[in-house]
Amino acid sequence: MGVPQLKFCPNLHFMYQEVPFLDRFKAAAADGFRAVEICFAYDVGLEAVVRTLEETGQDLVSFNFPAGALRMGEVRGLACHPDMEDEFDAQMHEGLDWAKATGAPQAIAPLAGMIPAGANAATCLEIYIANVARWVPELEAADFTLLIEPNNAREHPNYLLTKMDICRQIVDRVNSPNVQLLFDTYHTQIMEGDLAMSFAAHQSRIAHIQLGNNPGRHEPDIGEINHNYLFEIFAENRYSNWIAGEYFPSADTRSGLKWLRDDNGRNNFSWTFQ
Repeated sequence: MGVPQLKFCPNLHFMYQEVPFLDRFKAAAADGFRAVEICFAYDVGLEAVVRTLEETGQDLVSFNFPAGALRMGEVRGLACHPDMEDEFDAQMHEGLDWAKATGAPQAIAPLAGMIPAGANAATCLEIYIANVARWVPELEAADFTLLIEPNNAREHPNYLLTKMDICRQIVDRVNSPNVQLLFDTYHTQIMEGDLAMSFAAHQSRIAHIQLGNNPGRHEPDIGEINHNYLFEIFAENRYSNWIAGEYFPSADTRSGLKWLRDDNGRNNFSWTFQ
C-alpha cells in the first residue's frame, strides 16, 4: 500500500479574514477546499452556518464547543472549575446540537479554564475528567468525537491543560474512542518542542491536527518549525485524519497557500487539500 495522502482544510476564524465570516466559506471553496473548520460561530448562528455549508457544498470538519466568556490571558473556559457542572452540561448540550445540525464528526471540548486562585491543579484535573466522562454515553450514542487540546501557557497563563501528557491522562482515564487528542503544532512547539517525538508518542489517540508556526502563528513555512518534515512523518505513519490550518496568514490567505503547492501549482508530495 502507498503512503496515504494528507488532507488539509482551513480554519475560517484564522484564515480568510480578508472577507466577512460567512463569505470565508466561499473563498475557501474557490481555493479548492471542500472541507473547513471553524472555532466559535455562536454569534453568527447555527442556521446561518448550516445554510452556508449547504450553499458551498463543504463539510465541517470540526468546531469549538461553547466555552463562555473568553479574555486572552484571563478567562478561558470553566470546565475544570468546582461547582460549574450545570454550566458545563449546558455547553455540551449546545455543542451537540451544532454537531447534529452541521454533520461535523468531532469538535474541541469545552475549554478547561484557568486554575482558580487557591485551587489545586490535581483537583481541577479530576473535575475536568469527571465532567467529560459523564458525557461519554451521549458522545458514543451520537458517534461523535470530543477533542482534548493543550493550550500554551505563554498566552494562557495558569490554563489547566498545557501539555500533551496532561491531555493524554484525560483521554486514557475516560477510556472511550469518542474522546481523543488534538495535536496542535503551535501550542506544542511553545510548551514542549520535540514535535516528531510527541506525535509518535500520542499518535494512537490523535484524531485531529492543527498547524501554526512559531513565532507569530503564521503559515507552516514561516517560522522555526519544519512542517515539511512533520508532514512526511504524518504520512509515513499513516495518519489519515484531517489537518487544519489554524494560523494567521502573514499577508493575504491565498498567496500564503504556497506551502501547499510546488512552483508549478501542483500539490506538494502526495497531499490533497480538496
